[in-house]
Amino acid sequence: MADEKFDAVVVGGGNKGLVTAMYLTKYGGMKTGIFEVRHEAGGGWSTEEVAAPGFTFNTHSTAHCTFYYDLLWEDFPDFKEKGAELLHARASTGGIFIEDHSAILFYNRVNDPNWEKTAASAAKFSIRDGEALLKFGRLWDDFIYPEFQRWLWTPPTAGQPDPFFENVLRICPKGSIDPSWENKSLMQISDELFESVEVKCGLYRGGYSYWGGPAHVQGNGWHLIVITMAAAREFGLIRGGTHSSAHAAQKIVVENGGKIFTRTEVDKVIVENGRAKGIRLKDGSVVEAKVVISSLSPQSMCLDLIGEDHLPQHIMRKAKALTAFYSAGGWWDAWALHEPPNYTAAEFDPDVNETAFIALMDKDPWSLSREFWKRKLGREWPGSPLIHGFPNTWSPSISSVGDPSQAPPGKCAAGNELYTCAADVFTEKEWNEFKKPHADFVLEMWGKFAPNMTWDNVIGYRIDSPWDITYRLRHTPINGCWNLLDCVSSQVGWNRPMMELSDHRTPIKGLYGTGSGWHPLGYGLGAGGYNCYQVIAEDWGLIKPQDRNKRPY
Repeated sequence: MADEKFDAVVVGGGNKGLVTAMYLTKYGGMKTGIFEVRHEAGGGWSTEEVAAPGFTFNTHSTAHCTFYYDLLWEDFPDFKEKGAELLHARASTGGIFIEDHSAILFYNRVNDPNWEKTAASAAKFSIRDGEALLKFGRLWDDFIYPEFQRWLWTPPTAGQPDPFFENVLRICPKGSIDPSWENKSLMQISDELFESVEVKCGLYRGGYSYWGGPAHVQGNGWHLIVITMAAAREFGLIRGGTHSSAHAAQKIVVENGGKIFTRTEVDKVIVENGRAKGIRLKDGSVVEAKVVISSLSPQSMCLDLIGEDHLPQHIMRKAKALTAFYSAGGWWDAWALHEPPNYTAAEFDPDVNETAFIALMDKDPWSLSREFWKRKLGREWPGSPLIHGFPNTWSPSISSVGDPSQAPPGKCAAGNELYTCAADVFTEKEWNEFKKPHADFVLEMWGKFAPNMTWDNVIGYRIDSPWDITYRLRHTPINGCWNLLDCVSSQVGWNRPMMELSDHRTPIKGLYGTGSGWHPLGYGLGAGGYNCYQVIAEDWGLIKPQDRNKRPY
């Protein structure tokens, strides 16, 4: 006999699980329970007061974009009011070059609707590149981005090749997109589009931040240039931190009859005659449900939650072979500051100090490739510049964002994220010993770009190592891959996590998968949860939001 009954249960309260539950409760009318092993739901949508009292920081997902939320804001008009509000700085992203303190900036759609500011920033290095960026930007707005949106928010067809690139080729003006780009590297595509090393390195750093791999890797260039452009164009920061989005989602779930159970670990999905019947908790309790959704990693879902008795061997083999190599291992640093970084590059472009996300970098196109292989070889301790070169920095409380909730008046909350060795290269004790040397290194490097970044400017700090990230979010692969799976061409879009599971269905009736390991990408965007609900709605005859709101997807 079941200890509790629901129409649907969600295993794991990460952001995709929360979004799926939002739709199940409001549009599907299903009594839904979420079971989360941590003390709170939200997964990577996490914000904590860690570096000093009054300062809040995102401890996992940091950079959010409008395309993370577009349909959620439309389908849940109160979602933004409840906390999922995206704020835009004067410039979205950019990079500062250590050689001469020049900078390349990318502006968001809100502050640069015609790409003219972004093109002008590129033109400081090359008039031709400014013109090329303006041309590509208009192609992006008119053709690529609308198809990108459709791709994000449309469930895949399992077993079918991903049509995104072919659709872009079909709708774009003839000759504007090279068909060979799908098989090229980001470095090759950038070399064809631009001539200045500054614009190219800006794109390389953006791509590296996105997936952790260098720009010369073949076959990943198209996805990288799309996501780099999309992020630069749509980037913002959630008011109050990304956990505000988690709070908003939880409120909607509960208001529509859902229940959220924290500190509750699920042991197994109950399967009878090829159909999911519910879940068994670690304490032995049984929860009955006709629909079960796992938001764990694909590996955890297949190997732990289901097991080999209920899945075909070829799926089990593919689950074991999924790669989490490139984005494995990252530091997340939180800094409580008396004043925001004052970059020397502001003399080159004043908007540098009003940019939400800044990469500190050099003009060597191959430095990221060398940095990648050095950290993969693990030959130096993680505080060494040989491992992670330059940090990426962000400041959610800078004046143009205007978010006083993340720092006291007159103060600044700022952060770094940067790659290092995989979590399993060192022990917990060793990672903890590396934190202070890492902090010293980051501040020394930061100070080369912003002279006021000294220990005198620091009120407090918190360093999270790859080990911390892995064991805070328990479904993260043991090597610390915060994106769960690499965003390589074989694991992106309709290929994610594998063609057999990409449409969220499993061979077990009534059991579905979602999360960062599913289409379209990783990260904190809501499309994975939306698409999962679309599939469930089709299987169970539930209301589809696009039908009610009269849109194509």
